[in-house]
Amino acid sequence: MTRILAIFAILFAFAAPSAMAKNDYSCDKKFIFFPGGPEGGPFGTIVYNGAVAAAEHTGCDVDYYWSQWNSEIMIKQFKEAVALQPDGIAIYGFPGDEAMRPIIKEARSMGIVITIPISLASFIIGRIAASPGKP
Repeated sequence: MTRILAIFAILFAFAAPSAMAKNDYSCDKKFIFFPGGPEGGPFGTIVYNGAVAAAEHTGCDVDYYWSQWNSEIMIKQFKEAVALQPDGIAIYGFPGDEAMRPIIKEARSMGIVITIPISLASFIIGRIAASPGKP
């Protein structure tokens, strides 16, 4: 039993540093991420921390836009983000379909990938399914 533990300890000693090493990914992509809410807010901070961890893991360049949950600010920032032509933008659709749809369509026509949270995606997909003919 002692030999098994010793072997396990030796294997762990060699494996642990490589498992904990910082990634060596190289990402040439630019993303803009909308965490939502005010900077330092309880919800936005959690989402922001996850996005920062993903950016560190992948090595991608990410800018973060805080909106105070204000629809006018969100729309203005989203338009500004599209004008910068990043590779992708992660948004919330809280300003509503009418306000966001034209900006999303413009971004997609420029080849910009737009993502939304899964729960919001389910809601929007349901809305789209209920109104065929409206992209």
